[in-house]
Amino acid sequence: MQQNSPRPGIYLVTDPPLSLATHTPERHFRSEAERHSAAIDLTTQLVETVVAAGVSTVQLRWKNVDARYFYDLSLAVSDVTAGTADLIINDRVDVYLAAREAGAQLAGVHIGQTDLHPSSVRKLIGQDAQIGWSVSQPAEIAEANRLADVIDSAGVGVLRTTATKTDAPPPLGFDGIARLADELKVPTTAIGGIKTADIAHLAPSVHNIAVVSALVASPAPGQEAREMVRLFNHARQPGETFTANAQGA
Repeated sequence: MQQNSPRPGIYLVTDPPLSLATHTPERHFRSEAERHSAAIDLTTQLVETVVAAGVSTVQLRWKNVDARYFYDLSLAVSDVTAGTADLIINDRVDVYLAAREAGAQLAGVHIGQTDLHPSSVRKLIGQDAQIGWSVSQPAEIAEANRLADVIDSAGVGVLRTTATKTDAPPPLGFDGIARLADELKVPTTAIGGIKTADIAHLAPSVHNIAVVSALVASPAPGQEAREMVRLFNHARQPGETFTANAQGA
């Protein structure tokens, strides 16, 4: 296995359009540049809030956006997470490389089944960065295990149907996620329609728990994140408490 262990704990996956829809539903933007600038500001504020509450990993996911806006978001959020939480780039290896070259402190990338193959990504980003890979089907689990020396974690889901990922596989439920986590040779991230009430049930069987809407659309994301972290820590073995300042095991 790679030596780039992800941090355990609560894992925010961003959704800038959802942030806009939630917090500025009536605002009229004069241009796409102004809209994207507002999305970057709101997302950065969200990250700052939830990392202060103990979220240990942030994945920047921004679908169907031009590379420059994603790049700008990466630099802005890196200033917030540097030295505190792991910052992961979703899908866009080009954005990861450009932002890293510009000085952003990035932990790695997360890729899906239709993105570049993990072996190709490893060659591009080097040995010192994390690679997370989304898996759900038996053949994908088997390949992830064969690539345990290439990837560092596996994203498994969905727990339940979610509006933030319309191409997600059928829901696995708690037992399905626990079963796949047990089969995988790399740390597992549970994702997909996860709510605060689900944290205690999932925490004993996975390495970390990724949430989107539960934090992005929350009217009080700091309070919600703090409760998620508390529930995660309480559900783990004694001594296994994880916040943004705790390194991955």
